[in-house]
This record gives sequence, C-alpha cells and structure tokens, in this order.
Amino acid sequence: MDTVLRVHPEQIRGQIRRLRAWGEAWRAQVEASRRVALALAEAVQAVPGQRGGAALEALHRGLARWAEEAEQLARALERALERLEAAFQEAAELIRMEAPGGFRLPAVPLAIGPDGRSMASQFEVIIPAARIQADWLQMIDRSGIPEERKAQLKAEIQAMAERGIPIPYNQACGWVALSMAFSHQRGRPVPAQEVVNRALEVAPGFRDRVLRNLTEDLIAGRPVKADGWAGMREAEAEYVTTGFVDLAPVARSYGLELEQFETPTGKHPDELWDRLNQRMRRGETVIALVNANPSNWGEPPIRNEIPGTGLRFSDERKEVELPAGGRLRPWDSGGASHWVVLNRLEEHQGERFVVINNPFNNRTERYRWQDFLNAVDRQVRVKVVNGQVRENPSWWFLSVHQKTGEE
Repeated sequence: MDTVLRVHPEQIRGQIRRLRAWGEAWRAQVEASRRVALALAEAVQAVPGQRGGAALEALHRGLARWAEEAEQLARALERALERLEAAFQEAAELIRMEAPGGFRLPAVPLAIGPDGRSMASQFEVIIPAARIQADWLQMIDRSGIPEERKAQLKAEIQAMAERGIPIPYNQACGWVALSMAFSHQRGRPVPAQEVVNRALEVAPGFRDRVLRNLTEDLIAGRPVKADGWAGMREAEAEYVTTGFVDLAPVARSYGLELEQFETPTGKHPDELWDRLNQRMRRGETVIALVNANPSNWGEPPIRNEIPGTGLRFSDERKEVELPAGGRLRPWDSGGASHWVVLNRLEEHQGERFVVINNPFNNRTERYRWQDFLNAVDRQVRVKVVNGQVRENPSWWFLSVHQKTGEE
C-alpha cells in the first residue's frame, strides 16, 4: 500500500485556470445566445417565438449558474492551496506534541536550487553576469580609468555574460533564508537563486553594492567576487551584507510582508520564548540574525548529537559527524553575523530547544534554548555618566507573513 501523500500544486493551479476559462466561455456563450434570442423574438411576434424565448432564457440562467459555480470552485481551490501548508503544519504540531517518543515533523522547508533539488549550501548561489551586464558596463564607463583599459574590461564583462560564467556570492545567507521563508508562506518551493535574481531587480541598493564590488575587483585585477572579501578592507566588505531595507522589497514582490519586530532580551527568556512561539503558531516565518562560525577551515567536524539528550543535532542528516562550518556561537566568541530561519520550538523532558534552518550548510540544526539565546545576544552597551553600563532592552527579529487583511 502506498502511504505517501502526494499533492501537486501546479496541477491544481492548471485546473483553476481551466475552470476560469470554461466560466469565461460559458459567459460568452450566454451573451451570444441572448443576442440571437432577442433577434428571434423580434422576428417572430407570436406564441411559438415567446415560448422559444422563455426556453432560451432558462438555458441562459443555467449557463450563467455554471459559470458562477466554476468561478466559486476556482476560488475554493485557491483558498485550499493557500491553507494547505498551514493545515499540514497544524497537524505536524499536534503529532509532535502528542505522539510518543517525541515524533517531529519539520515546519520550514530547506532551500532548493534552480533544478528543484536541495542545495548543498548557500555558496551555490551566484550573481548571473547577464542580469547586471548593462549597468556593469555603465559603471566601467563612469570610472576614471583610461579608455583603453575601459574597453578591455568591457570586453571581459561581455565574455562573462555570453559564456554564462558564474560570479561567486558567498554572503547569500539572507537571500537563502528568505527563500526558505517564501517556500513556507507560499506552499511551493521558491529557489534561492530565483530570490537573488529578483533582488537584483527590485532592491536597487543591493544591486548597486554588488556592482561596486565587482567593478573594484575588475579594475584591481582581482578575481571578481560579489561578496567583497577579496583584498578589501573590512568596512568596505559590508556593502553586500543584507538587511531589512534590502529584504523587504523582495518580500513585497512576492506578495508578502517583511516585518522587523522587537522581543524581550535574555533577561526574560520565558517571555521571549512565548513571543516567538505566538508568531510561529499564527503562521509567521521568523528569521533571526545570529552569530555563527564563519567557516569550517581548520576545525574538526562536530558530533551529530545534543550531548546528554539522545537528540540529533540535525535530524535529516544521518552521519555521525558533520562539518563544523556555520554553527551558532555566542556573540562574544568571534564569528560572523548570519541569517537563519526558526523552524520550530521544542520541549523534551523539561528542556527547551530551538530547531533552525541554517543556510550555511542548508540543513536543520537543533540547539539548546540557552545556546540560541547566546547566539542572538548582541546587546548594545552604552556608558552613562556614572560609569555604569546600560544594556539595550530588546532584540530584533524579522517576520515573513501574508499581507495584512489577506485571507
């Protein structure tokens, strides 16, 4: 017996389009038929003509009713698609809470590539040269380098675009996290590369920073990299980090809203837990800025377990050990700012855990609640007159959700 539930959203959307096409055809048929009926009634001013007109009007009402029913069915299918993901997540939560042995189902899908397969990491994301070619050539034109050098660099850009040479983009965690959130909210896979391509169109600040980095690399004779780490000063490398201003217009272009919201600090961990839980339970996808290990260079792999709990560090990975790169770390231990998506909050034997989707290695990762708190604890300390230190009283997270007022 096949126990796998298969849902094919694109086939359902195809049926919706066909239903609407039938409805339109029926409405057109009604109007054409009515015109003919009126002409017949004018031509046949007698009882048979009147009876024929009455029969045709009954047919018209039937066709109009079928057209309306087709539209109602199409709307019902659309609402069903929108609610399908939420229904599955509610069921998953009930199973997780009630099933013996702590049975768990994921809430947020991992990122996929353009071919629909799960990505190995955020480093698969690229900047397509062809999408930025025109603006890149203009930026070279505006540079102060000699004309002969401009012509040479413009020829290099043209060749990169024509041959489809990928431009590495290693700081793609924000866009990968956003693609995870979009997939969760829309109930369909949204490839991370698609999100970056959209960002180049609708987030001009991001596009400009990428172009500036690539132009500086090209002029300096360095290998072009959109992330800006190749031979650049730390302050200049900030140009490709992604924040709310970059992410918000991309969310809007998908018909979603991105909200920056405030939560209590680690001094109130129960309240913070409740606030995050409330948002996730009402269908929002929460993205957090954390501190993470920037790479696994020179570091041994980590055990795929949470010590003393019997729980795995990553449920979908069966290896005994996993690469160390990208794991969460306390803010005072070094590392890099990194976007992750909250998958779910869990409680096991009286202890709390946070499961995240981590773009770095595109995997789910489970952390003790306190370890997660330490990774988001980037409190700003401000000296006051008496020499004491005041801590910033809140943290900020991002929420991706349906537009206000939409069903």
